[in-house]
Amino acid sequence: VDDVYVFISSISQSKEIFHGLIPELRNYDLILNEAKTYIIAKNLLLTEEPDLEKLFDDAIVEITENMDDDDFVEGYGFQMDWEDDEDNDEDEDEDEDDDEDEEGDKEEDLELRATKLLFDSIPKYPGHEESIERFCIPIFQKAKSRHALSYAMVLFDDRPSMTQIYASYLSTFIEDKEVFSFMSLQLNEAFYSDWQKMWIIAALLQRFDAAGETIKAAYDILSDAERHDGLRAVAAILVGKFGDYARRRRLVSIYPIVSDYIKSAIYFSSIYWGGVEKRNARAQWGSQGVLNSLITEGMAK
Repeated sequence: VDDVYVFISSISQSKEIFHGLIPELRNYDLILNEAKTYIIAKNLLLTEEPDLEKLFDDAIVEITENMDDDDFVEGYGFQMDWEDDEDNDEDEDEDEDDDEDEEGDKEEDLELRATKLLFDSIPKYPGHEESIERFCIPIFQKAKSRHALSYAMVLFDDRPSMTQIYASYLSTFIEDKEVFSFMSLQLNEAFYSDWQKMWIIAALLQRFDAAGETIKAAYDILSDAERHDGLRAVAAILVGKFGDYARRRRLVSIYPIVSDYIKSAIYFSSIYWGGVEKRNARAQWGSQGVLNSLITEGMAK
């Protein structure tokens, strides 16, 4: 748990807060740090890096003035939404004629000067790298800015805690040959944990196609019973989406011997298959279990 700052109007109010807060923390096996728990006047509360805070404030003002609130509906820890390529295609087809010029003007106007200045200040503030990255990189992704592209690739294997945000950001440019080659290479690296590889595959899934080596690497992960089911499941989706007929037949052949979770992933991947194969998958698997039934219902919409 990070530091908690509570602003109060009087000393008596602080006692009331402590009486309620301490028992509540104990319910979660947490206690207050006595060395860091005290009451001070608000004017004595100094920021650790006032210059850095000013950079953050400028960036916040910039984003507030240039982006709608709907552009940033994020989860805890600035978790990014992963865009669905089919939804994007449909939206683009529907809105292309009406909104193309407007969106182009918006991207040109959104220069993100303050946000870039904040991001470029990372070397000046050691120890604050992650907080700056977690603020700036999702903004760059939303604006489709390549400003942090090289940075994310260089530090990808050095910052495990940032894998999800790096991979999500890089997925925006996954059609770029350099980015695609980089992410494909990461999939073959042995030192990444299963949860990290999940985000790598999630980024690769944003492609419209994939190389044979990438598909093979995903199939090898799917075939490895020592891997986590979550990783094997997304690997199955990649194989099902990009693999040829022979790869799809292999998915069909291993379907009976994998967990229900992976079975559902294989069935889900059939949305990318041709007519006959897709109908056969639905006929054979569509009603097997609650999750498959939900997938079938979703496919029908």
